[in-house]
Amino acid sequence: MRGHPMSYRIEPHRPVGPELHRIALEQLDRAGVLQDDAALTPAKRVHEVRKRFKMLRALMRLIDKRREQKHIRDIARQLSASRDAAVMAATFDLIAEPGTEEALRQFFHAQAERAASSAAPTTDVHRPLRESRARVAGWDLDDFDFYDLVRSVTGTYRKGRRAYEQACEFPSSESTHDWRKRVKDHWYHMRLMVNVCGGIADPRREQLDRLGELLGDANDCAVLRDAVMAQDPTAGILAKIDRRRDELVRDGLALGNELYAAKPKEFARSLLHCHLG
Repeated sequence: MRGHPMSYRIEPHRPVGPELHRIALEQLDRAGVLQDDAALTPAKRVHEVRKRFKMLRALMRLIDKRREQKHIRDIARQLSASRDAAVMAATFDLIAEPGTEEALRQFFHAQAERAASSAAPTTDVHRPLRESRARVAGWDLDDFDFYDLVRSVTGTYRKGRRAYEQACEFPSSESTHDWRKRVKDHWYHMRLMVNVCGGIADPRREQLDRLGELLGDANDCAVLRDAVMAQDPTAGILAKIDRRRDELVRDGLALGNELYAAKPKEFARSLLHCHLG
């Protein structure tokens, strides 16, 4: 499975550090191009740009570039309002039966329409992106090798395993949301490693994608619940939201039991064996 320009994969037989450097610069460039892509709807444009920012932040966690990671996070927050409102309306429609809870439905759809109209194809991320790119261009990652990569990826796995255990013990919206963030990082890291350790990374990537969706949908339910409570604490849909979230978390914990079964040292050894053996 070979990569191509703009791909989010480390190419085999190339130094790991310079590959990560290349990928970071390509994703920054791609975000700038997508910001101006008139063929995309404003909502799709925001979605695609934010996706590149998530890829960048996951990569930056591998190489401990915290300042730049924070900078990218701050840019992404400028684009989040329209996406969040649209997801809340869509989640409401998924849970509420047609023809019920119409006052709340109209409220959430009106919020989504207002957010979309104020969004922003006009939100300018070009200047902060240029600033970020100039800093990233100056990185020196020549000494970052495959063993450093395995240590960093294993560190993310360890954090995800701890977050999974916390979610098992206390499956609150906060604990499952924290776990989801670690799952997403791990998913992106497996995507980076598909070409250099496909036997481990490829099947995990697919499972982590599914787990991220389950936990993301559970988080959407939690956010929607808070919003409904603010409007009508007696709304009948609250019980349905709770049931839906409980189902999603239960399915997520079952999948997490498979993905986080290995101890971190065992996981690290499996990556090394896959790559070297």
